[in-house]
Amino acid sequence: MFNRICARLLSGVVFCLSLSGCSSTPQTNALSQLADPSIARHMELSEVPFFPQQEYQCGPAALATILSYRDIDVSDKALAKQVYLPHRRGSLQIEMLAAARSYGMLSYPLEADLKNILLELNRGNPVLVFQNLSLAAWPQWHYAVVVGYDLDQKHLILRSGEIKRHLVSMATFERTWQRAKYWAYVIVKPGEIPVTADPASYVLANHALEEIGFSSKALQGYRSAVKRWPENSIVLMALANSEYAANHFQAAERFYKREIELRPENADAWNNLAYNFVARKCVAQARQAVQCALKLNPDSENIRQSFEEISKLGLESAIACQVPYCPQANGLLPQR
Repeated sequence: MFNRICARLLSGVVFCLSLSGCSSTPQTNALSQLADPSIARHMELSEVPFFPQQEYQCGPAALATILSYRDIDVSDKALAKQVYLPHRRGSLQIEMLAAARSYGMLSYPLEADLKNILLELNRGNPVLVFQNLSLAAWPQWHYAVVVGYDLDQKHLILRSGEIKRHLVSMATFERTWQRAKYWAYVIVKPGEIPVTADPASYVLANHALEEIGFSSKALQGYRSAVKRWPENSIVLMALANSEYAANHFQAAERFYKREIELRPENADAWNNLAYNFVARKCVAQARQAVQCALKLNPDSENIRQSFEEISKLGLESAIACQVPYCPQANGLLPQR
């Protein structure tokens, strides 16, 4: 495990950077040819606050910068108690993200492309980045926050160390970022979706909030996701499951049925719909749904257990529930 040591921008670091000046910078080169109307030639999120780092504490300073921008009342000193490890003289990446989530914020990873950083900035999202300001053999790890750029001047603007507006060439940044494996995150409020997000990664990031008890915030995120990706299977199932967990059974049924309408062969959707029917006291319909699930995927041990469990329930139904049409599938149902 690498030590997450925060480096000050000293002359020795600048010297180290100059040694790697011949490294290739394909992303910077690609940006010189950029003609994307969604990306301005230059922009800066000047309202992003600044927390000058204490010695080796770039992690707490960078995280306080992002969280304060998201209207979280927190200081770098308070965050240091959560993320700073004195024996390592730095902060681990996993602890940085966990701390952001502890305030109910969603941490979303960016893919390794400078263009993604620019896209997020144009959406109003500062970007938390991790860099190696030296060489691979003598790493000097550093957290900073990208708040702006100028494509004509070919530089980025960072909240970094003790410098509020640290101007760094895109080429230099690309090298230092590459040496830290292109680690970059945007931290947004629940329900906000980063412009570069994809459905699977967003659901995974949202689920991380769910796992630590922010179920209502996660549900808010899933509801936003289904508006952006209304026919995506991962999103529909995540939202339906979250609505079910919140005892919103009619809402859950609507999204399970939407998934089945789009992909009637989805046995998991049928299985979960069956349990939702049970929750609504539609036991007969639950049996039909789980039978369909088992027809579609007779080899699933989980679905077989669901079938056995639901088959033991009484048949009385308090209300009428509508069961979707089950597509034809090979295989016989087990006999009880």
